[in-house]
Amino acid sequence: MTDPPPYELMGWNPTLHNQNDLDQIDAIPFLPSLVADRPAPYRYPWNIAKTYNEGQHLPNTVQLSSDCVAAACAVVIANLDCIEHAPGNPKWTPHHAHIAWIYGVARVRIGGGRLHGPGATGLWGARAITEHGHARQNDPGINTYTANLSETWGERPGPPETWDPVAKRRIAKRLERCSNVAHVKAALLSGRMLTIASARGFQLEPTNFDGYNCFVPSGSWSHQMSLIAWIDAPFPAAYRQNTWGPSYHAPQLRGEPPGGAWNLAQDLEEELSWPETECYAYSVLAE
Repeated sequence: MTDPPPYELMGWNPTLHNQNDLDQIDAIPFLPSLVADRPAPYRYPWNIAKTYNEGQHLPNTVQLSSDCVAAACAVVIANLDCIEHAPGNPKWTPHHAHIAWIYGVARVRIGGGRLHGPGATGLWGARAITEHGHARQNDPGINTYTANLSETWGERPGPPETWDPVAKRRIAKRLERCSNVAHVKAALLSGRMLTIASARGFQLEPTNFDGYNCFVPSGSWSHQMSLIAWIDAPFPAAYRQNTWGPSYHAPQLRGEPPGGAWNLAQDLEEELSWPETECYAYSVLAE
């Protein structure tokens, strides 16, 4: 894939960072693992999904506007729900968070409508789903997700309050900040799901390293994605899920979900060293 990346979908904006807020999140310690005793393959949300979803991956989360912050939060919610709630539950079905609702809450209720133009900070998205929870795409009467809906709900007065009571029962109860690869690895191996936002760009076509499709850093993207799994061999890496659709970033080689690729630890470490990079770990998803 040699076409330019869809810059119109890149909506991470770090200009309104509040360092005091970030420092408070840094102070939250990691909790004991929720899934440490599970067999290693079942630390991968896609293996759990296939077990409890008739052999299918979770539906690919696809953003339609510059709401990548909210879309990555929706990926985290879907995978966290799978990790925490699917095992042993024959009635479990995939969880679809409403991207436009998260986007509107992040920009208006958390960000206060201060950002002129599209986008959001990673922290606003994190606080949206840990303080306000999330609406779902199948909530009765809720508007169908479209680019126009995200753009509308992303401005004052924000999304309607109709779904607030049920959304607030669906919060991610634990939020922690990851500042290095060791932190990312510990989070992923303990069943947490992560969002990561930075100016790091990649070649659209991953490169095959030892039988794994891996992202190669290139250019600059103001974009938020998610980290949903970790491997130590044949090299340390995190699986980085994007939200541009299943056809991006080449077919996977080892059964991973489409629309992403592995992110080598040394590249991730460099990205995490940049002062504006935002990487948050989430766990304990209610409902």
